[in-house]
Amino acid sequence: MKKATKAILLAGVLTLSVPVLAFRGGMGEDFDGGRHHDPMQKFEHMSLMLDLTDEQIAQVRPIIEKNMKSGSPRKEHRDVMRELREAVKNGADQSELNAIADKAARDVKEDILKKAEIMAAVRDVLTDEQKQKLEKLSDFKERKMSRFMHH
Repeated sequence: MKKATKAILLAGVLTLSVPVLAFRGGMGEDFDGGRHHDPMQKFEHMSLMLDLTDEQIAQVRPIIEKNMKSGSPRKEHRDVMRELREAVKNGADQSELNAIADKAARDVKEDILKKAEIMAAVRDVLTDEQKQKLEKLSDFKERKMSRFMHH
């Protein structure tokens, strides 16, 4: 029973990690299909796609740079997954696995809230026309990711 519980927990964490990693793709607006992993490259691409003015670029750049200094969510996720693998390998009990899962949940929540804050700050700089374009690009990306995730 203990092994079955661990296997179910591990499968659940792995299943949930795929959408989380997809969500964590920078500002959530990876318009080019995921080729840019560097936040500044994403920013440059976004500025071109949305035709940002020099003033808007000057306002958004510090938001992106501040985000870059705060660490990598992917590294945090890898660390938690490594901790989970070690715990399972070492025969961790349910309370230990729950503690790891709780830590992962807190990290994901923090990342989501941080991303929402960044996205809101960037949207505040955009014109209504740019916001509409951003929505269209975001919808396109979601449809594209949805096809990938379901095949």
